[in-house]
Amino acid sequence: MEKKKKQDFFRRLYQDYFGKLANTASALVDNRESGEDIAQDTFLIAWRHIDELMDYQRPYAWLVRTLRNQIGDYYRLRKRVDKLSQELIADRDGTHRDELSVCFLYGGAVTREELQLLIWFYVENLTAKAIAEKLGINDVSCRKRIQRAKEHLREAMKNDG
Repeated sequence: MEKKKKQDFFRRLYQDYFGKLANTASALVDNRESGEDIAQDTFLIAWRHIDELMDYQRPYAWLVRTLRNQIGDYYRLRKRVDKLSQELIADRDGTHRDELSVCFLYGGAVTREELQLLIWFYVENLTAKAIAEKLGINDVSCRKRIQRAKEHLREAMKNDG
């Protein structure tokens, strides 16, 4: 019965607040898709802390605080990706030649964040778990982001003929 109670509580939270949190995050970041990812990550964290959240007086405030932290993580990631992009462009000795060629070939076809995920996954051969640790997100979210990046790249290449 305890498990059902937790599931019902979580389901109500999700139904009541996912849209609000996704809208808030979307307004604070560059697009709807990223906002929804951030809201989804917020609810993954909420599920991991469901016992604490059920005892919390104002669960919406807890979710908003967690969302704010996730948005901070999002911007820190963007800053790291921008820094890496600058380093790749400034690379004169060719140590990042593979990454640089990938950037020139596929830059613009996907977002910078998606391109970074694909570089880590395919060029640097990092596992989804290792990438998730770098980004400070869970494995499931990371795999989903990698899959979405692959789909976006595939679609962009299809549209280019």
